[in-house]
Amino acid sequence: MKKFLSVLFLSGLLAVSSVFAAEESSGSIFRPDPAPVTNFLPEHHLLKLQSSDCPFQRYWADKSINWQNYKKIILVRVNTDHLLTQSWWSQVNSRPLFENAKNDCNTIARYTEDAFIKAICTDKNKRFKLVYKPDPETFYLKIALVELVPSKPFLSAAETGAGFVIPGAGLLAMANKGCVAMEIKLVDSMTGRVLAMATDRERGDPALIDLAGLTWYRHAETSIDNWATEFIKVANSPQGIQGVEDGSRFRLIQW
Repeated sequence: MKKFLSVLFLSGLLAVSSVFAAEESSGSIFRPDPAPVTNFLPEHHLLKLQSSDCPFQRYWADKSINWQNYKKIILVRVNTDHLLTQSWWSQVNSRPLFENAKNDCNTIARYTEDAFIKAICTDKNKRFKLVYKPDPETFYLKIALVELVPSKPFLSAAETGAGFVIPGAGLLAMANKGCVAMEIKLVDSMTGRVLAMATDRERGDPALIDLAGLTWYRHAETSIDNWATEFIKVANSPQGIQGVEDGSRFRLIQW
């Protein structure tokens, strides 16, 4: 029995070491495929797929824009009208059926607004100021949630329990992780001209011991926090999106 457990333990350590090596080389082995683009971005044909270490999976910006001319942001209420039809896996959930999924979407939408407000207001460079009236120095920040799949707490609990015994077990079982996808566009507040667009889909940061997976939407909140932080980093980077790496990363414990 001891020999068997030793083999399992060593196998787990090997899995963890391989994860670290792959994470270091590619930066995103746990990143899901991009979500289909909705009509929230009518000019989505302009979007370009980015490298795996970029903060957003697809991105486009008007190269003729002088971004220094924009100093203020109007944050538009987050849109949930374009949520994609959930997969069969998202329906296999133990949550009581009488709970309204729309309430969950609205809750996460408000969380998204708060995350971006916090990121903008706490930016040490004070790149943008939040305002409520349009003018030539202002653009609208428009965000749509297009996918929201809760994690499966009971299955995550089983995997997390295994993770305490067999290192790597929590890392290798990603199918039941909740995910969230968003689309974002920046629009000139005076002309309605689209200045930039981006899309991204995330599962939340992979972890050896995944305590966040024991809650319904903690993975989504982690991803949203990353998006808000990355948005400000891109705004402050002289190289734009090329100067910012994806904020998703491996964690020993995901809270």
